[in-house]
Amino acid sequence: RAALLWSKAVVSTQSTGEITVVRGEVRHRAVVVLPFQSSRLVLVYTVNLSPGLEGEYLDIDIISELKDTGDLSLRFKTEIKSGDSIFTDLNGHTMQHHKFKEKLHTQGNFFPMPSTAFIQDNTVRFTLLGSEPHGVASLEEGNIEVILDRRTSVDDLRGMGEAVRDDIPTPARIRVLLERRLVPLPQTSSYLVQFPSLVSHWAAHDLLNPPFVLQDKGAQISPEGTLQSNQLMKRLPCDEELVNLRHMTASSGHTTSQLIRRKLAYSCDVSTSAEWCQASSPQSIEELFFTPVTVERRPFSPFHYEEDSEHSELEAMEFASHYVRFNKLKSIKA
Repeated sequence: RAALLWSKAVVSTQSTGEITVVRGEVRHRAVVVLPFQSSRLVLVYTVNLSPGLEGEYLDIDIISELKDTGDLSLRFKTEIKSGDSIFTDLNGHTMQHHKFKEKLHTQGNFFPMPSTAFIQDNTVRFTLLGSEPHGVASLEEGNIEVILDRRTSVDDLRGMGEAVRDDIPTPARIRVLLERRLVPLPQTSSYLVQFPSLVSHWAAHDLLNPPFVLQDKGAQISPEGTLQSNQLMKRLPCDEELVNLRHMTASSGHTTSQLIRRKLAYSCDVSTSAEWCQASSPQSIEELFFTPVTVERRPFSPFHYEEDSEHSELEAMEFASHYVRFNKLKSIKA
């Protein structure tokens, strides 16, 4: 059967725009078209009916065509008692705590969101994940404002050197995740150290790093329609991320690649209904591969060597670099 099964669409037209609702056995989707003056905004809401990671969040695909001068933003209104706080990530590695300051102008309370932002109270956390960087703010308690597009008729003296007059539709995808907190927040007026949950980490990873399937012309396809392939390595523990596995050198009889891993810093105070992932105990690098390998611990620079091939355990937010030599792989010349 098809991977996506749709039922009959229900279309309704209102004075504020056109709404199309599509219901299927795998996912539901609502398309909202909002024309305003000479501009247009298209919002596509998608809910996946999956017991896995895909069923934990709501996807919002956005296409904005801004023809008028000004900023276009999207506001999320919740009943969360977040006070004056909002958390944004720093290059996808750690989180920063920001507070709304009334003495600053509006633009002074907007902060960069490379990929993640959330607000929370003692019971609920509301997380936004972006496929590209946005500017975000929490101008009122329980709200998050996200800047989608901007158009100016003159240079705003902020680095562009010219007016922003692009007429190209701007696509964006925002992933919404609602999680339940297990532990109340500490009663303090100082800045807090908070981290995303494991589900939030992997929902963001899936959003920022979609898989790309490259098929060889000579690849064998089974009668069932599946592509036969040879798997190189096993899955890392759920609290580790594969940053890179890049080819370094090739000689007679073996090939050497550099393996870079990152240990995720995640919060245990947040719970979701997903049971697909549990943090695993450390294992040796050799056990990750299906073929015999020789592992050497090296810094990120290929010009240094470090005698520590047995150490594989990482602390939270740490990176590790190893040279992996595949003893039975033949080198391929491009």
